[in-house]
Amino acid sequence: MTEAIDELRHDNDIRDGMCDFDKLVDIIGNYKDKEGNPVVIEAKF
Repeated sequence: MTEAIDELRHDNDIRDGMCDFDKLVDIIGNYKDKEGNPVVIEAKF
């Protein structure tokens, strides 16, 4: 997603802070269920 936004950024005035997904990627990468088991999220796109 970040790469797609970077491509669009060349023609638009998108602020850098608006497209920072590091925190979201970290949360998704370390997601656990109620019992503390890791949850693997599979992209469907």
